[in-house]
Amino acid sequence: MKFDVYANLDHLFMLNFSVKAACLQKLLPSSLKVLDYRGRGFPSIVLPCIKNLRPVGLNFPYVNYELYGLRILVEYKSRQLGRVKGIYFKELIIAPNWVRQIANVVSPFYFKRGTILKRSTVDNVVDISVTNSESEILLSAKVSTDRTSPKRITASSVFSSPEEAMKMYNDIMYGFLPDEKNHMI
Repeated sequence: MKFDVYANLDHLFMLNFSVKAACLQKLLPSSLKVLDYRGRGFPSIVLPCIKNLRPVGLNFPYVNYELYGLRILVEYKSRQLGRVKGIYFKELIIAPNWVRQIANVVSPFYFKRGTILKRSTVDNVVDISVTNSESEILLSAKVSTDRTSPKRITASSVFSSPEEAMKMYNDIMYGFLPDEKNHMI
């Protein structure tokens, strides 16, 4: 089933980091290659909060949900365009569970069951906790939401500037690859 939807992005936390490309390659289907720079691959943990999701032209109730995704930047060979860049999600969790069940029916992605909690604290910090269906902790983080964070890079970064890092994370030609058997290429 395919239909257009409207939604509001309430907020998006994106935790970016680098890993040896060879380590990340083990997580990918054989048709995908890690998009690397200086031998490093760049996964992200994405945590958007979606509000008021609704299908266009249908009188369904609005849906709100939290998402956790382990996102890996990849290259792959497209039949029409040759080698292009994309995003592969190794793991996706949606909460609440009833939204997950619907999403698994209407999308080519597979969403796992889990719990996503975000709690604001003092000094523009949000405590984030993500657990899977077995209550194992997948992520526990304190995220600063001040406006200066994207303008800094760590001393050990492979990038020479914040702009160079942002280009790597945002310079993707084509979208999301659901899984090995449903690649949209």
